[in-house]
Amino acid sequence: MKELHILFTIITSLFGFAGGGGSDSDFDSGGSFDFSGDSYGHGGGGGIENIDWSHLFLIFVVSIVFSVTILYIEDISRRHRNRKELLELRKKYSAMDQNSTEQERWIHAEAERIFKQYQQDWSDYNLDSIRGYTTDRYFQHACLMLEAVDQMNRRNVVSDLSVAKTTLNTQVNSETKLPAVVQLIFCFNGTDGLVAVDTKKKIFSNYARGMMEYWNYVYDGGSLKLDGITQSTESTPHLVESIAEFAKENNLFYSADWGRLALPTKGLIFENYDVLADADVNNHVIGKWNNCLVQIYTYSPWPSDPNLYYIVGQIIVPKTYEGVIVEAKKAKLRVTRPKDYGKYDMEWGEFTRRYKVYAASKDALPAFELLDPTFMEKLYERNLPYNLEVKGNCIYIFAKVRNAKKEDYAELLNVLSEAFGKLKM
Repeated sequence: MKELHILFTIITSLFGFAGGGGSDSDFDSGGSFDFSGDSYGHGGGGGIENIDWSHLFLIFVVSIVFSVTILYIEDISRRHRNRKELLELRKKYSAMDQNSTEQERWIHAEAERIFKQYQQDWSDYNLDSIRGYTTDRYFQHACLMLEAVDQMNRRNVVSDLSVAKTTLNTQVNSETKLPAVVQLIFCFNGTDGLVAVDTKKKIFSNYARGMMEYWNYVYDGGSLKLDGITQSTESTPHLVESIAEFAKENNLFYSADWGRLALPTKGLIFENYDVLADADVNNHVIGKWNNCLVQIYTYSPWPSDPNLYYIVGQIIVPKTYEGVIVEAKKAKLRVTRPKDYGKYDMEWGEFTRRYKVYAASKDALPAFELLDPTFMEKLYERNLPYNLEVKGNCIYIFAKVRNAKKEDYAELLNVLSEAFGKLKM
């Protein structure tokens, strides 16, 4: 995205130079700069007929080549960093690999078998198979994650999988107290794809080389059970240990870096971005609350912009809606509501002074059913300026915040539960 911004700036500035003429709004000279003897135009207007179009085309081509070159260099640089990281890991653990015991070699082989089996079972939604080689808690977590993807009418299909290297990141010997948690680093290649369940249409697909993940297993001396997966792409500055504690306290499940597979693609903060490819999701909490699947996470559709970070709570309801928006005036969202939405004022004047309510014409009644005095009060009394949108069968409540806290997750869970109760019928 940064490179596109550079390209846009270059083209814009060069277009202005090539066009010449005209008075700038920042100057009160009443005329233009006069470049004597040039071909860019003179006088008060410098009309379009004075543009040297062949020169402008050449500038445009050069700009495109410049931008593509930058993207290519950055891709080469990223690949170099990945290779360097893998080489450092291999060097770090080479002694352990070379002197591995029979027990360690068995762990390598069994862990890789489970790694491949899990990828296949995840793609096939085969819960019965997954149960056989996972701990009870991770099995519950995996079921919830698969349900979240399924609610979006998707399947996450992993294919073309090949393991390049496994590294045992935990020392294991006969004296190790069992059961023990052992971690293996997997370096692998493969295609990560999303497919629509009903149409079988490919939504997203990406083949990647040199991927790296950390897989945690419980080892009891005779068998391995998968107990969790840690992504190498975790963004450490955004991870909050207290949010993991919040999840545990409420019988929910925490992932430091997961959730993009189940993101909505429609709605104010989603639909103008390629969220399935570019979004950054951290501190993902998932679980059942009042028999409803709830997700809360921190999200940025464009991670390079520090002003585009949100805390989001998401639930799916049985009914489908065209659209309802409740926007906190204090939030100052940089998004535009659909033009065919009507604006509605609530009877509670103080709420109307803080919030703007929009809805598609056929959803005006559900908007009023949702925004009864009890729910309006829940939104009104929050610490953060929360916004709400109902789109299709998805309800999500969000607030712009750079660093979410445990307390934000707690109050958002409370508001989500109330919203589900209003719209589930």
